[in-house]
Amino acid sequence: MGNRVGTETLMLPLFSVLSPLKMMEKFRNIAAIIPARYGSTRLPGKPLLDLLGKPMVQWVYETANEVFENVAVATDDKLIVDAVNAFGGEVVMTSDTHKNGTSRVIEAYQKLNWNTDYVINIQGDEPMISSRCLQDLAGALQTDIDICTLIARVDDEKELFGESEVFVVKDMNDFALYFSRAIIPFHQNIPQDQWVQHGTFLKHVGLYAFNSRILNRINKLEASPLELAESLEQNRWLQYGMKIKLALTSEQSYPVDTAEDVELVRALMTDKYKKKL
Repeated sequence: MGNRVGTETLMLPLFSVLSPLKMMEKFRNIAAIIPARYGSTRLPGKPLLDLLGKPMVQWVYETANEVFENVAVATDDKLIVDAVNAFGGEVVMTSDTHKNGTSRVIEAYQKLNWNTDYVINIQGDEPMISSRCLQDLAGALQTDIDICTLIARVDDEKELFGESEVFVVKDMNDFALYFSRAIIPFHQNIPQDQWVQHGTFLKHVGLYAFNSRILNRINKLEASPLELAESLEQNRWLQYGMKIKLALTSEQSYPVDTAEDVELVRALMTDKYKKKL
C-alpha cells in the first residue's frame, strides 16, 4: 500500500474517527476545485441561486475552505467570477467549450500552477456538502491510487427506486467495476420490494480525487461507448483500464438539478441553520 496523503496532524487509518475539524490543520497537498457552469440546461445560472442570502457556489466554497488550503472555483462566466470575488474567494476563468466538469477542473489547475499531490473535483451544485464528507475522501487517498471517489449505502426503498441516483458495483478490493443509472446489481430471484432487505446497494457521491500525475492522460481520453450509454464520464476511465478506488461515507448528499431540488435544499438548509441565523 502507498503512503497516505494528509495534513501534518492527520495520520489516521481509513474510516477511523477523525478529530473535530477545528482541531486539525487544513490539507495542504490537495487542491480543491469547484467547477461552476452558468449555462445549465435545466437551471440556468444555478451556481448563483440564492440560498439563505448566499449564492449556492459560496456555500460549497466555504465548506471546502474549512478542509483544504488551496480552493478555487473554475467557471466560464463573468457573473460567477464577480460573485466569487465578492465573497473573497479564488476563481479561474476557463473555456466555455468544456463538455464536463473534469476537463474544466484540469484547465483551472494548470492555470493556478499549484503543486499538489491530488486534485479534488467538488461539484458546485452541492451546497450541503459536509466537511466530514470531504475528509472521508481526503483521508482515503494513498500515493498509489490514481482516482478515488465516494460511495454511500442505500438502505431506503424510496431512495433505491428514485430517478436521480447513480449506482456502482465494486470488486473485492473496493475498486469500481461499473457505474449505472439503473439499479445494480439486479437481484433476479428476489422480488423488487424486498431488494433493500436482501441486497447491498451503493450509490455514487459525486466527488472525485485525481492523482495530479494522471491529469494529462485523463484529459486526452476520447469519450467511450459506456460513458455515452450512461452519460457518466467515470465509465470512460474504467473502459480505458483505469482503476477507481471507492471510499465509504455515511454523509448525505443533496445535489441540485431541478427547481424541486432547490426548494428541498432550501428547506433543509433553513432547518439546519435557523438557530445560527
